[in-house]
Amino acid sequence: MPNKSSILIACMPKSGSTFLANVIANLPDCINYALVPCYGTREQEIEEQRILDFDLQYNPKPKFKIKKLFKPNYKIPKPKFFVSQNHVRHSQLLDNICSRHSIFRVVLCRNLKDIIFSLKDHIVNESTVFPMGNVPKEYLTWEEHKKEEFIVDIIMPWYLNFFAGWSRAADKQFTKFVWYEDLMTDKTVTIMSILRAAGHLEITENEINLSLNTKPQNHKLTRFNKGIAGRGENLSENASNKLSNLLAYYNNFSDLDKSIIKYLI
Repeated sequence: MPNKSSILIACMPKSGSTFLANVIANLPDCINYALVPCYGTREQEIEEQRILDFDLQYNPKPKFKIKKLFKPNYKIPKPKFFVSQNHVRHSQLLDNICSRHSIFRVVLCRNLKDIIFSLKDHIVNESTVFPMGNVPKEYLTWEEHKKEEFIVDIIMPWYLNFFAGWSRAADKQFTKFVWYEDLMTDKTVTIMSILRAAGHLEITENEINLSLNTKPQNHKLTRFNKGIAGRGENLSENASNKLSNLLAYYNNFSDLDKSIIKYLI
């Protein structure tokens, strides 16, 4: 069983990952820590050097003792573990890095039809820059059904590769699937299940509830757009058919768990 491991939230975009990461980061002995040098259109592949930098910065192991000239009259908090959120697909290299550093992997997923509506909001109101696909300037002038069809054709393949890759991850002991819908239904129970799986048995339900009610310094970090389950039921017929056709390929994969594929739509 993992023992007080740091946590990587490998997540679908628009799945509540920023919210989840900040709640965990507000817990005792934890910090929100970036494992990538930049974002934008770069694929969010984590860099092992960032993990080594964390250990060097917060858990240094000097080769010789340094005599302290003074002792501060306050305690400087030092995180014992970190949480990091990345839109990162599974790979053997990623597994190897996480295994070397005992990093627990949370795979955060959400209903794809609902994601399409959240992505539409994100592209219009926030940004067209992300690694899952390139959005043309003309997108903003298109009718709603064409926007949805574009997202299905260009961006959804990334999501399905994300899901299929993590479904095949071999290290099940250090990997836990979590669904946005479960997180929103019962935040405390879902977050507690994550922490227990990662070996943080000492964290209490009261501490999680306190973190849930703590406003981060940057309130924008808890944005949800319209994080409402069920919006995807209004997806245009053509976009819905296109999405079903994409999923049909994955239903034929003999090594994928069909019992969880159904949650994607």
